[in-house]
Amino acid sequence: MNPNLLARLRQGVLAWNTWRQQAHARGITIDLASADLHGADLAGIDLSDVDLRGADLRDANLSHASLCWANLHDAQLLHANLNGANLFEANLDYVDLTETHLHGVNLDFAILRGAHLPRANLNEVTLRGTDLSEADLTNAKLHRADLQFASLSGADLRGADLSGAYLHRANLNRAHLHKANLHDADLHDALLNHTDLDGANLIAANLNGARLYDAHLNYATLDDADLRHTNLTNADLRNAHLHNTDLRDANLRGANLHDINLTRVILNGADLRGAKFNWMLLFEASLNGLNLSHVKLDPNQLFKADT
Repeated sequence: MNPNLLARLRQGVLAWNTWRQQAHARGITIDLASADLHGADLAGIDLSDVDLRGADLRDANLSHASLCWANLHDAQLLHANLNGANLFEANLDYVDLTETHLHGVNLDFAILRGAHLPRANLNEVTLRGTDLSEADLTNAKLHRADLQFASLSGADLRGADLSGAYLHRANLNRAHLHKANLHDADLHDALLNHTDLDGANLIAANLNGARLYDAHLNYATLDDADLRHTNLTNADLRNAHLHNTDLRDANLRGANLHDINLTRVILNGADLRGAKFNWMLLFEASLNGLNLSHVKLDPNQLFKADT
């Protein structure tokens, strides 16, 4: 780190930003790695493309700051104010953002692998294409967050609020979503293979075309959800609630359907070959074109099915 840069920062944000534009035009690389900026007022500052690896930014005011392409790997950001900051394509690997409020932040295509974000407030934040693989997002608030094309593989989202979130084509393979709230979330064409969704709230969620191979959905609530063309091969749906769920053309081969309630479910064209269940309530279900090859059915298990 260049100590002269800290002296420039002490001259104030306006003076820094003016110099920063000149430095950028001259191709000067700015190195603030490991800088002590604890509690600094940096609201509106331009730190785009700056090396801030390992910097101490705890309690710093970075509201509306430009941090595009900045390298914040392993930086300390606990309790920093990042409201309205632009972190487009920034590197935030392994940063600690526990309980941080990130209202209005742009994190599109940012790298947050292994980041610590438990209880963080990310409501309505844009995270399109962001890498959050292996991140800790337990009990995080992600209501109506835009996570389209984001990578959340292996992320810990237990108890997280993802209600109304946009997760189109997001990668959630092997993620932990135990008891997460995904009510009305858009997960169409998302990857959820080997994902833990036990006890999750998926009421009215859009899972059209999603891949849930070997997913765990014990006691999950999927009432009014759209599961058309969904791949649920070998999925564990024991004790799941699927009232009024649309499973048209879904692949349920080898799925575990023990103690499942399929009241008013639509199963037209679904493939249940090799599915396992001990009893199944199909009250007023629609079964046109259902493929039940290799499935053992007791007639007493079907109640008022609409065929």
